Amino acid sequence: MILLAIALILLLSWAAITLRRLVAAVVVAYNAISAWLKDQLAGHRIYRTASIANFTYTAYRPSLDQRLVLRAIPNQRLADAFGIHNSFTTFDRKVHMNFLKRSFEAVRKAGHQDWLQLFGHACRVVKGYSDVLGKSGHDILLASIVRKVCLGV
Repeated sequence: MILLAIALILLLSWAAITLRRLVAAVVVAYNAISAWLKDQLAGHRIYRTASIANFTYTAYRPSLDQRLVLRAIPNQRLADAFGIHNSFTTFDRKVHMNFLKRSFEAVRKAGHQDWLQLFGHACRVVKGYSDVLGKSGHDILLASIVRKVCLGV
């Protein structure tokens, strides 16, 4: 948005507005608006994903122990097949709390640009796999990508 304001100020301050300057100002404004929209989309998607992970997307408010059970039971096959033991495959509160602590520290250390780069990279990966999965132009379930990329199933 700052770039948009600068572009408009420059545009209005030029005595002789040439077509070249007008096009340059429009390009700067377009890029600023595009960056702002991408930022808004990323924030909304992160919030939506967090609401699914912490079960706040429904009216049902399970306790921590209930949430751990709800997550661990369907993910138990990951623990059995691949030896994955983490917050998503265990009922253990200590494992979960340690995972949260490490996660919050990692998120706090990451800057705004880091999240935007991660979002951009994730979009490129999904776009790359959309043709492989036969769903070009449609939403792709994250579980499908994880199975294909990480587990080969």
